[in-house]
Amino acid sequence: MVFEQPQLDKIQPLTELPKVEIVETPKATKTPVKPEPQKAVPVSMAPEKPKVVASLVTSDAPPVETHADNPAMSAMASATEMSNAEEFPKLVSVAMPLPRPPMSPAQLLDLHDADYEKHAKCLAQAIYFEARAEPVRGQQAVAQVVLNRVFSPYYPKDVCSVVYQNAHRHLSCQFTFACDGKPEAIRERGAWARANRIARQALDAKVWLPDVAKATHYHATYVKPDWIREMKVLVKTGVHIFYRPRNWGDGSKEPGWGTPSAAAAAAPVPTPAHKKGVKS
Repeated sequence: MVFEQPQLDKIQPLTELPKVEIVETPKATKTPVKPEPQKAVPVSMAPEKPKVVASLVTSDAPPVETHADNPAMSAMASATEMSNAEEFPKLVSVAMPLPRPPMSPAQLLDLHDADYEKHAKCLAQAIYFEARAEPVRGQQAVAQVVLNRVFSPYYPKDVCSVVYQNAHRHLSCQFTFACDGKPEAIRERGAWARANRIARQALDAKVWLPDVAKATHYHATYVKPDWIREMKVLVKTGVHIFYRPRNWGDGSKEPGWGTPSAAAAAAPVPTPAHKKGVKS
């Protein structure tokens, strides 16, 4: 059963009550008395009378109303359909834009064409002369240190200036090969080609070593410089130990280009060989 709120403004007043005659049945007597037939009740012909009232005298079963016959029912049905549509909205698939990856060092430094080639060569020279005998991961680490210095507030702002900083000071520069007085001769073509490849991968943010992170210093394991007392050890890779000054923080406020894909593309961490007689 559905209860509908009546719309008072659409109900027309009843001008005349239907006439209903009440017939009393006579008391039973010996002689049966034939009851008088019930007279037809006159129905007022007033227009647009409520059908429920008319059904009291016209028929025993009230007529079934349709939405077309009753504007109120039609309006309520439409409102119900709209409500159902709001309660059960259609599912819409929307493609969300993917987050943009961080800019590469080459993009951050705005390197193009001849400038890109110049700074890629400087980075390759640092890799070749500092770590050509190291495994690929050790060479990637040296390249990352050079670029970390480029984006640090404590060093020059381009690759070549970082690599050759203080090169005029004998054995007092940042990278020993630049001020040791030895000629910078490329004799190992394979190592030079690998150094160039690693330099370009580093500039294009194709590789990133999370364990090296924002390291800005390193030294070989066979030396022990005085400045390590102010440093935090980050990782040891090959024959080099990598550091960052403690009072410089973790470098999180400096530009970064490390992504999961770049970390996955880095050379795997070498697994240390187990000694004989030692169970794993």
